[in-house]
Amino acid sequence: TFDQRYLEQVKHFWKTLHKPLTELMDRYRIQRLVLAGTKSVLPEFVKSLPPEISNLIVTQMALETFTSPADTVQKVQPVIEAWEQKRDCAVVNDLFGSAGISKKAAVGVDPVLKYLQDGRAMRLIVAKDFDAEVTRCAQCLNISASSNGHCAKCSAIDLRKVSLTAILPKLVVDHGLPVEVVKGDAAKELARSGGVGAFLRF
Repeated sequence: TFDQRYLEQVKHFWKTLHKPLTELMDRYRIQRLVLAGTKSVLPEFVKSLPPEISNLIVTQMALETFTSPADTVQKVQPVIEAWEQKRDCAVVNDLFGSAGISKKAAVGVDPVLKYLQDGRAMRLIVAKDFDAEVTRCAQCLNISASSNGHCAKCSAIDLRKVSLTAILPKLVVDHGLPVEVVKGDAAKELARSGGVGAFLRF
């Protein structure tokens, strides 16, 4: 009976954590969670969480009691990196699939720039450390990766060379576009196909 009442008190305490946890996630815009704790506590704690928190958990990791914060970070970091690599590969595969089958995505600098400036890009995927040389028209400000000697939009010949990494942040802000940077094998795969991709609105 004592154990049962003790467990009920513990579960009640966990529920008091839901509100500050939600506030913390909102304040820092946390989108993913890794839970680490002792084997005896972790499963029950997860069960106590509301869906808006539990749905953000990407993995759980059992640790010894009294593991220090520094040791916790050291042990959890490889797990996070492995999950990120797996997710990045899934995102790139989804991008290629959408571009090839349903035409709901575009891959490559020139098509992505076109769809982005036309307002059709919904979500941008960029390979880490990828860059390319593009041109910006001094007349209409259209940006293109085309090597033609005139602007593809207004036919002006006053074109200025700029790097993609220099111009892309402004385009992203101007169009309110979410950006995801992929790393590792996913970045190499995307770089072989132009380094950037975009999921399209229509």
